[in-house]
Amino acid sequence: MQVVSRKSWGARAPRGRQTVPWSQRVGVAVHHSAGPTSQSVAAIQSYHMTTNGWSDVGYNLLVDQQGRVYEGRGWDVLGAHATGHNAGWIGVCWIGDATKIEPSAAAKKAMRWCVEEAQRRAGRKLQVRGHGQLPGQATECPGPAWRKWITAGMPVEDDMPAKKVADELLGRRLDKVDPDSGTSPSMTVSSFVRWTHKHTVDI
Repeated sequence: MQVVSRKSWGARAPRGRQTVPWSQRVGVAVHHSAGPTSQSVAAIQSYHMTTNGWSDVGYNLLVDQQGRVYEGRGWDVLGAHATGHNAGWIGVCWIGDATKIEPSAAAKKAMRWCVEEAQRRAGRKLQVRGHGQLPGQATECPGPAWRKWITAGMPVEDDMPAKKVADELLGRRLDKVDPDSGTSPSMTVSSFVRWTHKHTVDI
């Protein structure tokens, strides 16, 4: 996946920059910006630098509702997203308010890519937690939708299991099948799968 560079989104130069070795990274922390999905990365950076007085945008990476990934501080830079956990945890922020709107399938796919890419770069499995699930973080961030998604194992649409595919096919009009085939709407998933290995069904 292509990451939108700082130059491309018009980032201001950071006031300071401290790197973190991958050996110190233990996980990826998922955040939401708690603002509108139309919020720009530049606006988030401006708030963090001007209002909060931080050296840069707080997150290492950001993801929008369309599934685009933006370079924040960068993979190996110390963030400012979770007090006491910025060295160990890479902060990835979804631009939006997950208490008001459901993150899109594209956003979830991009978020999982960030996790998998972090693990690839680290060379090992990393933990994944919502911001509020980290010790000492009294916040509802990243909202119930993201917490539920993390707990479910970060599923994306490409993960549709074979049984679900079969269930969806069974839900269609199998009465179009030739009666001589022996199939019926009441047939089980397993028998349907076995039958489809021998026949071609027009559905």
